[in-house]
Amino acid sequence: MLLAILLISLLIYAWSMFSKYQSSQDELANIEDTAKFNEQFTNYDRDNVQGYELLSLVNKIIDYNKRKSNAEGATNDEKYTPITIRINFNGKNTDLTQDGNGNKLFTRDIYRQSSEESYINNSFKDILEFKDETEKRYGGSDSATKLAKSIGSIFLSIDKTTGTDADKNKIEAVKKYNSYVTNNSSKYDLSPNGYDKMNNNEKEIVYKYYEYVQFKRSIFESSSNELKYDNTSGRITQMVFNYKQIR
Repeated sequence: MLLAILLISLLIYAWSMFSKYQSSQDELANIEDTAKFNEQFTNYDRDNVQGYELLSLVNKIIDYNKRKSNAEGATNDEKYTPITIRINFNGKNTDLTQDGNGNKLFTRDIYRQSSEESYINNSFKDILEFKDETEKRYGGSDSATKLAKSIGSIFLSIDKTTGTDADKNKIEAVKKYNSYVTNNSSKYDLSPNGYDKMNNNEKEIVYKYYEYVQFKRSIFESSSNELKYDNTSGRITQMVFNYKQIR
């Protein structure tokens, strides 16, 4: 009888020790999983993040918030805290413009991306949609980028032309513009009137895409002291970036 009691006690003790071991192993696995998850975001925690990288990070956060978070509108079984990203221009968003005056695309000083609800009302959605629409209109990002970089010769210098060369310069501008456009429906007639129509209809689109190109080339610094983590899951919940300069 005494032997049986001792055996039962040993089994209970062994099971208790095994349970504690298993629990510690599970906890260690969770810590490793959390660290691996955070790493894909903290890789951006540095002082030389380029704008094109931030766009990739914004898309990553949008996808995560939709699939894994408890944000309104999310479609998932997991209910983690949404990740928020904030991008501060600190009054220097005019650096992205052609002439240093008012912005047509990046019109805000602060951009914030978080849950699906705020995404709908956030102009980052407009920026990403504008980018997709413009590249579709001009046959891809390469053509749209070339067009944006040539904005000075296409639009700005033509406004200064006078005399008999004005019409010739306008036609040359239309030729240059058409050379970047693969979609025939977006091309204009090789005439001064064709330039006048282009100037009215396309100027703002090209100005906006120029700002988008400049944003991709810009350098941002992560604000490490504003990194935040969820108290329960340990997952990252906030990242903040500050504009530095255009490379």
